[in-house]
Amino acid sequence: MVRFISGGDLLDWLTGPIFFIFFGSIWFLSGGRAMGFGDAKLGLSVGLLLGALQGFSAMVLAFWIGAFISLLYIFLNNKGFIKSDKKLTMKSEIPFAPFIIIGAWVSVIFQLNLFHALSF
Repeated sequence: MVRFISGGDLLDWLTGPIFFIFFGSIWFLSGGRAMGFGDAKLGLSVGLLLGALQGFSAMVLAFWIGAFISLLYIFLNNKGFIKSDKKLTMKSEIPFAPFIIIGAWVSVIFQLNLFHALSF
């Protein structure tokens, strides 16, 4: 589970910096509007701890879970099931860090490897 302590190959060691550069680039290019810098730092940690295969799985899960829950939240809010003063839209800001954490947790608990699951 913890690639940072147990060694691992070069790709496992580079996964954290790759996630950091990916999320950091989105943060930098959008001026912080599309993604926060905390997401880049969290991506670095997840990549270093989980390595390449589980780290990639965790990030894909984070995007899938985040998209599903965000769309569900927007739908329920706009239909009046969730009490809120403002209507949410596709441009509303929803923190991504909780979804990164959930994706990492699910990836570790269930030992997910989406590379293996998606191979035909």
